[in-house]
Amino acid sequence: MDMKKTKNIIICGCGNIGLRHAQGLVKSKYKINLFLIDKSQKKINFLIRNLNNNKNLKVVYQSKKIEKITKRINLLILSTDSFKRYELLKKILIFNHVEYIILEKFAFLKKKHFKDILSLNKKIWVNTPNRVYESYKKLKKKLKNKKINMEVSGNRWNMASNIIHYLDLFHFLNNFKKIKSQEIALDKKIFDSKRKGYKEISGSIKLYTETNNLILFEDSRNIKHDGVRIKIFNKYQNYLIDEKTMSCINGYRKTSFKIPFQSNLTNKYVDKIFSTGRCDLPKLKISSYLHIIIINILNNFTLYKNKNFFPVS
Repeated sequence: MDMKKTKNIIICGCGNIGLRHAQGLVKSKYKINLFLIDKSQKKINFLIRNLNNNKNLKVVYQSKKIEKITKRINLLILSTDSFKRYELLKKILIFNHVEYIILEKFAFLKKKHFKDILSLNKKIWVNTPNRVYESYKKLKKKLKNKKINMEVSGNRWNMASNIIHYLDLFHFLNNFKKIKSQEIALDKKIFDSKRKGYKEISGSIKLYTETNNLILFEDSRNIKHDGVRIKIFNKYQNYLIDEKTMSCINGYRKTSFKIPFQSNLTNKYVDKIFSTGRCDLPKLKISSYLHIIIINILNNFTLYKNKNFFPVS
């Protein structure tokens, strides 16, 4: 592992998630030159103020616009909201040579954007990190490659925005090849998201794999439980995971189920990328299939056409 050579990393989008990524980079084994881009100088300043001092990380560049950087960029973390992410990514790649890319979810809003970016043959991963969590890795081993069903339910858990996290988790645990059928029962009312300009949904979505395994997403405004509960089960096993309490119930046994902060994950991403060229996050090619399933569901639901559903978090 070559840790002597300083790595050049761009964070484009210096809001809360950009800050968490930066705080993670402080913990990297590599020396890092950090380049910050955000249309808001206030956000850039906030991020810099909230970085812990570390001799291995240095903010060497900040800008309110995208322009050519003379240094070769080893990694781009694109953590803006989803509305203009495609255009921003294209612009960054026009001006700069970028080796690796991590995209926040929801990656892009249009199917053609995925096709275009995939055609660039870049090493790109999407930050749906459930499959990176040690708790889920251990659970996968317990499942021993048996096919599972999964139910994700809660109240006001921003289903339109966050469904991609759990669909990716289902793919990680189930290794399904395709979704062959679906049952959609979305409510007619559309809700304002906590992020200005975006919308949210409630109701239920059922998806069935080629092996007839089910994943159910349900956001009921009548459920009193705050947060998300995930039921993972088959004929032989049954696990109930509560994200709020970070616990897992298996039969009569209740154990802790750790969900790490993003600031404790980003350093692991970059250290593995720079040492091996690989990352445990899903590649864009895999994630694009999952994203497009969700886009198609909303596009086919007439009431929801021409709405913005996918904020960054």
